[in-house]
Amino acid sequence: MNKPNGYTFLELCVVVSILAVFLLIATPAIPFALDRQKTRIFLDQLSNDLYWAESQARSRQALVYLDIFPNLNFYLIRIDGKPAKRITLPEGYQIKSNFPFERITFYGDGQIAKAGTIDITDRRGGVHLVVLQLSSGRFYIKKATSAAYMRIILSDKYKQGDQK
Repeated sequence: MNKPNGYTFLELCVVVSILAVFLLIATPAIPFALDRQKTRIFLDQLSNDLYWAESQARSRQALVYLDIFPNLNFYLIRIDGKPAKRITLPEGYQIKSNFPFERITFYGDGQIAKAGTIDITDRRGGVHLVVLQLSSGRFYIKKATSAAYMRIILSDKYKQGDQK
């Protein structure tokens, strides 16, 4: 009797076709995963920059500003009025805030001048909120549901007197 030493052509074709089906199933999920990762990286960068601005204000006993430029899609950190760090948003992202003049001010003790929210919209329309709290000077990031986001926008407009 002859013993086969390898696989037949038919067995190899079946294995390759099964792998192709798995690849076709996984391929549409790749862009979503890459976008989620890009968003996570940007939110981590913003989080680290907020901590950095707070620590610079404390260590230097100086005013530190984080200026947001929504139309130009970047933000700038200034220490005593001098630019220290400029971060450009990923392509397709938008940033805005409800801070006066789009500026977050850190005092010399690390506290912020006013509580508020930074809204980041990613390429797929997902909205992420960075909420800065006045009492503790801390912040947290959360993904906004459309209902929660609309409540925040409406309450901000009401506070600013833009209600018609």
